[in-house]
Amino acid sequence: MLKRSALALAALFCGVAAIAANPADVKKLDDVAKFSTCANCDLKGADLQRRLFRLANWPGADLSGAKLDNSDLAGAILWDVNFSGASMTYTNLSGAQLMGANLSGANLQFAWLLHAQAQNVNFGDADLTNARVRGMQVQGADLTRVKGLGKRELAELCGDNQTKPPPNEWIPRCSQ
Repeated sequence: MLKRSALALAALFCGVAAIAANPADVKKLDDVAKFSTCANCDLKGADLQRRLFRLANWPGADLSGAKLDNSDLAGAILWDVNFSGASMTYTNLSGAQLMGANLSGANLQFAWLLHAQAQNVNFGDADLTNARVRGMQVQGADLTRVKGLGKRELAELCGDNQTKPPPNEWIPRCSQ
């Protein structure tokens, strides 16, 4: 109990407020020199705003309801990560690998997703208003309920015959 309290206090001291997250998992993220490897970590509701997580490796992590606003996750490996309900405004996800991620209900307004790999992603009711999406690959993704993507942004994506665009819209095919 004392060790867990000490880790929670350490996480708060380092600028990470972990409301429902596992303090030991939050502590793993503070070692940026090791590119913050955190497979299957419990980071639900964690406050990870304005942080540098470039090239992070967080496969299977649960970041539902987390606050990642203004953070840098460029080039991160985020396979099967649960971002449902997460706040990710102005977050840099350029070149990130989001295969199989759950972004349902996530706020991605003004996020950078340039050349991100988002195959088989659940976008649910994600808000991508004013997001930069040029070159994002969305093969197999369901974009039928996504908010904020107009014709111009959809034309900057690429998908396949399994990609589900918003109603009455079209997404170009990815070149081989």
